[in-house]
Amino acid sequence: MSRPVIAVSTAEQGGWFMWTFCRLGIFLAGGRAVRLTTSRPLPDDAAFDGLLLSGGSDIDPKRYGKLAKLGEQVVREGKRLSWGNLLRLLLSALIFLLRLALSGVGVRGTPEADPARDEFELGLIARASEAGLPLLGTCRGMQLINVALGGSLHQDIAEFYEDVTPPHTVLPLKTVNLAEDSLLAGIFGTTTLRVNALHHQAIDRTGRGLRVCARDKAGITQAVESTEEPFVVGVQWHPEFLLQHRVHRKIFKAFVKAARECRGY
Repeated sequence: MSRPVIAVSTAEQGGWFMWTFCRLGIFLAGGRAVRLTTSRPLPDDAAFDGLLLSGGSDIDPKRYGKLAKLGEQVVREGKRLSWGNLLRLLLSALIFLLRLALSGVGVRGTPEADPARDEFELGLIARASEAGLPLLGTCRGMQLINVALGGSLHQDIAEFYEDVTPPHTVLPLKTVNLAEDSLLAGIFGTTTLRVNALHHQAIDRTGRGLRVCARDKAGITQAVESTEEPFVVGVQWHPEFLLQHRVHRKIFKAFVKAARECRGY
């Protein structure tokens, strides 16, 4: 059986880490991944069967009609720095450094925008949409799908977490609730899922033809899916970093299956 070709768009600098794990997830699901960057675009005459948009830097706020915000303070004034908070702060710092090294992201709260990548990936979305191909976005990728369809973003989710620090971890420590009638609930076989969290922005206004199908306890959008296309899905977490969990491999399996069926393999 032929392996569907999945185009995986990543950051130019530092995107190799996410690329490696996305490639593995696609391979385990029966697909063949091809990495794309702004300097390594897919030729106009080259075919692919599905598109995966990975995470990385913030989307230029001009794309959804907003101005850039100044960086947030890591420790808020008046918050007691207990031993527990100190340990969490140190862990967050380690995760931040890992993310900085691997994702091309700047100071936390002010990740560097990458207008060239925005333009490149919006073109890929248009190309995939015109061909009716399956589309999967993770973290930034989900946000860009939303922006491409006319939606907007919250530039800082800290406002949603008044009493606690926003979760920021590569481990599946956040709980999200999926709509019972959603495509994703059917894929995962559950309406409650433990996920990781490496984002500081989130969807505000939902784009055309998208529905919110998962939220966390703060009400932040954690997944969207198309109401018009068979497989256009975005998740705010990074399933590629959770491949050791069978349940998280299911989204890659469903994505590759959709690509195979779309091309009639």
